[in-house]
Amino acid sequence: MDRSQSRADFPEPGTLLLSMDNVSVHRNDHTLVSGVAFSLRAGEHWAVTGENGSGKSTFLRLVRGDLWPDQGPAGGARFYYIDGQSSRSPIGLRHRIGVAGADLRDYYYHREWDITVTSAVASGLSDAPRYYGPWNDRVEHDVLYALERVGMERFAKTPLDILSQGELVKVLIARALVTNPYILILDEADDGLDEDSRRDVLHVVENLAESGTTVFAVSHHKESRPAFLSREIRFEKGKMVFCGVSPNDGTTTDSRLPVLTDVTCEERTMCDTHSPMIEFIHASVSIKEKKLLEDLNWRMFPGENWAVLGGNGAGKSTFLRLVAGEIHAESKPETSVMRFGATALPIAELRGQIGMVSYAIQAGFTDKDPALAVAATGVRGDLALHVRPEDTHFEAAEALLHRLGLQRLGTCRMGELSQGERRKVILCRALLASPRLLCLDEPLGGLDRAARRTFLDVLEALDPLKTNMVFISHHHRDLPANITHALFLRHGYIVQQGRL
Repeated sequence: MDRSQSRADFPEPGTLLLSMDNVSVHRNDHTLVSGVAFSLRAGEHWAVTGENGSGKSTFLRLVRGDLWPDQGPAGGARFYYIDGQSSRSPIGLRHRIGVAGADLRDYYYHREWDITVTSAVASGLSDAPRYYGPWNDRVEHDVLYALERVGMERFAKTPLDILSQGELVKVLIARALVTNPYILILDEADDGLDEDSRRDVLHVVENLAESGTTVFAVSHHKESRPAFLSREIRFEKGKMVFCGVSPNDGTTTDSRLPVLTDVTCEERTMCDTHSPMIEFIHASVSIKEKKLLEDLNWRMFPGENWAVLGGNGAGKSTFLRLVAGEIHAESKPETSVMRFGATALPIAELRGQIGMVSYAIQAGFTDKDPALAVAATGVRGDLALHVRPEDTHFEAAEALLHRLGLQRLGTCRMGELSQGERRKVILCRALLASPRLLCLDEPLGGLDRAARRTFLDVLEALDPLKTNMVFISHHHRDLPANITHALFLRHGYIVQQGRL
């Protein structure tokens, strides 16, 4: 019997799986969580809520055993219960705790490993970034079944590093499902998913919950919270301030978020007018022999702000990388790519004029990098801290963080920050030098409601004669009010473009 049908080995509903008593975690004089008291029983499903940096991800890492409580009595006690026996170690349960989220996504982005989707999903069986066990029919069956559950089976042999953001998210969810987990942890795992993909993944998770898997989920989009998450844990400044049945505040739960494909725009013609900032003529892009963009004809003029729309795998992130000069179009007689009036600008000059936000940029900095220094690299557009930013760059970064109320982040290293806090640092990095162009790929992903509003206010206040933007998001409400134009991509082709 395959794993999808075998539930006899699952704990009975109500079985105690985990307990925490006054648990605290500190890192480098920073309190991550303190005084956490919690018990987990099989069949319970929890929404974990709170603002960026409140302690949500730290708590989930404690649940899985990736973090240990502080040593000594002050750190409290955490116990796992396996076959009726208590243990301080997660060994014995950890391999049946599946996790998908931003930390794992950044890990794969940062390593840039040349592995296939199949290998990435199989690594879940080893509880490691790579699969180290023997390859046999059972492993192949489990991997393909997990991919089928998230609609990614046709990508089994695809290199991981050419997937779109949304496709990678679905692969990481498949990786979490491959062990048929007792406990499933989804830490902002719907970031980057289009509406159809979000609905499909939600259906898979609902089925798991009905079959006995215990689910934890973090999401800042409350209206997308599935109904089966009947319990809530809420954190504030490292403290668990609520733990129990979710209060009914009258909010209707709806898995469907507004999406940008609801926007309509008129057709845009390639007419001659003033000099464009960016121009693509018959531009195509292939990576590792896979065609990602095909025959693009597009112009962006000063004063315009563009939304790039389309489903997962449409080519949006690749399009943005082409705009920013991170990748090149295929060399053909009929192809022309121009940026700021030139067909070939040095990459250092481009980085000084283009502020970029993407998950790949964020993953390029290490946990040890000081957040203030990461923000300061925005002046030159450096993608790593190989060269120390100048003192004036540090001063500018410190002033911007202070203006946005984020000065505390400047005292931390990137590894001490939550995913949302790291995103804020990368946004500040992009804005620091007042670039001519902002290329923003899901820039508000992982941000809480207040932070999204803060950065939308900043983007909407930009002087269109000095700074323009190209913006990707699957959430309509994250679209700045000053977006003037939109283009739709499908399977690498522009199918519609024009003024909103």
